[in-house]
Amino acid sequence: MNRIARVSVVTSAVFGLIVSLAGPVSANDTATATTPNPNAVVISAEKAAKAKGCTLKAKGNCAKKNLAGLDFSNLNLTGMNFSGANLSGVDFSESILTKVNFTGANLANANLSDVTAIQANFTGAALRQANLDGGEFMKSIFNKAKGSRSTLTNADFTQSSGIGADFQFADLSGSIFEQVNYKNINLSSSTGLDARFSDAQLVGAKFRNAKLTQPDFSGSNLNNADLTGSSITLDDLDTADYCGALLRDGFYSDKDSCENA
Repeated sequence: MNRIARVSVVTSAVFGLIVSLAGPVSANDTATATTPNPNAVVISAEKAAKAKGCTLKAKGNCAKKNLAGLDFSNLNLTGMNFSGANLSGVDFSESILTKVNFTGANLANANLSDVTAIQANFTGAALRQANLDGGEFMKSIFNKAKGSRSTLTNADFTQSSGIGADFQFADLSGSIFEQVNYKNINLSSSTGLDARFSDAQLVGAKFRNAKLTQPDFSGSNLNNADLTGSSITLDDLDTADYCGALLRDGFYSDKDSCENA
């Protein structure tokens, strides 16, 4: 027997001894090695919130709590009080947030995509880089909210209020701001295609350097607005009021624009 054959025999013998000592490997043993332990502790959103000192349910109270980074997606949180809470990075996607109080809350980098947040209150909330894509925010309040670099694509803000809000550098593609009151809002450097502002109150609004393609300002009030450096043309303002507005070229609108002001 040559050297290679002897090594093969010895190796086979050793392997057989190991198998005989360990016993047969069953299908259940294999499953145990690959399947997660069914007894693993999974902390639910409700338990995580409770650990932070608040009750996560409709009309629950989590005011001023630190809930940063938690997953509150696909929940019914109607009427919850999150005022003053730290909600940075929280995932609210597809949750019902109707009449929720977010006054003064920190929602930076939060995921609010596809939420139903009708008549919610975001007064003074921090929404920097938050994702509001596809959300329903009809009749909600965003007065003095700070949402720079946020994503507002395909979100519906019909009949909402955002007086003095700041959404600089926001993506407004497909967003709906019809019949809103957003006086003195700052949308400078915002971008987007087909943003709709029909019948909107935008007195004193700032659109400096905004790049909006095919926006709809029909019937809106842009008196004293600042459009300096923006892509918004007089054709875009054909049926809008813009008395005293600073136009894209840096010149103020002429007196003809004030006839119906």
